[in-house]
Amino acid sequence: MQNAASHWKSVVPWMLVWFRGAVAPVLLWWAIQDDHCEFLGGLMIAAFLSDWLDGVLARLWKTSTDALRRADCLADTVFYVNVLAVALVARWDEIQPSLPLFAGLLGLEVVCQATNYARFGCGTATHAYLCKAWAVTLCVATTELFLFHAARESIWICVTLGYVAYLDVLVILWLLPVPAVDVPSSVHAWSRRATFLAARSE
Repeated sequence: MQNAASHWKSVVPWMLVWFRGAVAPVLLWWAIQDDHCEFLGGLMIAAFLSDWLDGVLARLWKTSTDALRRADCLADTVFYVNVLAVALVARWDEIQPSLPLFAGLLGLEVVCQATNYARFGCGTATHAYLCKAWAVTLCVATTELFLFHAARESIWICVTLGYVAYLDVLVILWLLPVPAVDVPSSVHAWSRRATFLAARSE
């Protein structure tokens, strides 16, 4: 019985990550097939809750691993790229003015991943506070966009915080001499860098 419970404690966070990745193409398919986006708003909320729960449960059950953290970040990237594609299909008029700014965010995602692969040979898994805050604003903006056809204020807040969050991640990636996993901010990265350098000099 205990082995079964331990098994599920390790499996459930992975299931939540895979759910988010599996939902991504469903969102796009639905947007192409049907212009009624209430269903999309519900899926956005479910995906956001899965993103929150996988980390909470993994830490609570002490089943968090570097592989899970990286898979979580990859699922987030795939999911939100699909969300942008859905917005382009279903809400073109509302999203078009912000399109260059979102393209810039996609470019920063590529830069972050390329930087981490070039330096450490793996994807990012910083889980920084600003990225978590950005995920909240992104969920609010896109849900509002799909449900109410208007999200101008929330989109601008989302975009602005997105640029700040990506810049914070880039600073983290360049400050640390090892892969950045669960680093709350660039301030924490600076502190960890000092610790690493001090340890090496001993």
